[in-house]
Amino acid sequence: MSKNCWKRTVIKAVKEKSHEILKREFMTLSKLRDLRNEEENELSVKDYIKTMSLRNARTLFRIRSNMVEVKMNQKSNRNHANDLWKCDFCFSLDSQSHIMWCPAFSSLREGKNLQNDLDLVSYFQDVMKIRENQSA
Repeated sequence: MSKNCWKRTVIKAVKEKSHEILKREFMTLSKLRDLRNEEENELSVKDYIKTMSLRNARTLFRIRSNMVEVKMNQKSNRNHANDLWKCDFCFSLDSQSHIMWCPAFSSLREGKNLQNDLDLVSYFQDVMKIRENQSA
């Protein structure tokens, strides 16, 4: 085996092993363990990061990794626990999935396809803006 061929083989093996170790470590993190599909678990730069604005890409990442500021994503927060993690608008359990159907935000969903990343991001940004203004 030539020196260059050996070098490429070693580099490829090291990258594969590093990828495997990183993936195993990620699976121990609760926020990353529950990612929706295999594409999300792939360790590569996602297309939406390349195509969306920085603000929108960050919002979509927060949505996909369950890091949106809702009470059930912050279970150890004493203020949220005292409120029993209830939505301030409809008094249902405040989770990310709840935001998708909360009656208080139904007008924001009109004309949007929440299966579309840009519409989903826009919707969540509008909801978070309202929630911030309400809590201020």
